[in-house]
Amino acid sequence: MSTYSTVLTQVLKLAPDEQMRLISELFAHIRQRMILSPKRSILELDCC
Repeated sequence: MSTYSTVLTQVLKLAPDEQMRLISELFAHIRQRMILSPKRSILELDCC
């Protein structure tokens, strides 16, 4: 079983309030990563 499937199975066993807490924390983590990730420019496509 893949890691994703294993994690999903475990999450589905959580109570709804715990699932919502997990979603909230994941969303905050992902948002922070997106803020910190370097922005890309269309000019980077022009190579050589």
